[in-house]
Amino acid sequence: LWIVLFILVLAISFVLALKSMRDYAEIHEVAGEGYSLFLIRKPAGLNNQFFTFLHDGLISTGKNISFERLFRGKESALVVFGPVDILTHFKDSLDLLELEDYASTSQQVTGWEVMFKKNQADTQPGKMLEGLPEFLDTDQFWWQVILWVNKSDTKGLLFSSQIRAVVACEDPARRKTLVRVLQNLPSGQLFKLPKVFSSEQISDLYKKRSFQKNNNSALDFDSILKLLQA
Repeated sequence: LWIVLFILVLAISFVLALKSMRDYAEIHEVAGEGYSLFLIRKPAGLNNQFFTFLHDGLISTGKNISFERLFRGKESALVVFGPVDILTHFKDSLDLLELEDYASTSQQVTGWEVMFKKNQADTQPGKMLEGLPEFLDTDQFWWQVILWVNKSDTKGLLFSSQIRAVVACEDPARRKTLVRVLQNLPSGQLFKLPKVFSSEQISDLYKKRSFQKNNNSALDFDSILKLLQA
């Protein structure tokens, strides 16, 4: 009897361990050799020609790219973390400036993952980051849109996506207020995913530019731009 119980306990523990690791097993690393971070000084260069080339480059190489909109005080910047061999073609049209990674901070952070409401990416006009709060110089808000292309996708020039948000602020009360506003933007096109990872884990995944395959809507060029405009 004791042997049977022991085997049963081991079996249950194994199943629970597999279940708890399922999300982690699906995580794909973006960062790696041949990737770098660039400031985009000419966002107007993010046009149909760019995204067509990007789509072809990602599907042929199996690589990924991360666009990130950064806010601090009244300042905002758009950066891209991606394969140098692809981005080099757009060094002039995007006026790219190579940067050191900004995503290391000693401040306390709150992070979450985001998805579109069904079909909202295709049907709703306007920016998705409208109605942002007024940030202080001590506030930081990072908005990350990771893109990749599924080779099995035959619908056209569409990108799969993973969206994350991180607020960095030392004041817990202010951070909580900022998070509440940012999770309920007036565009109504996005929603916060139920919490699977802790804020620290999401921050770590953000820094690694990792992604998980999900049920997010496939994005076309216009939808991606809506996510990045401020």
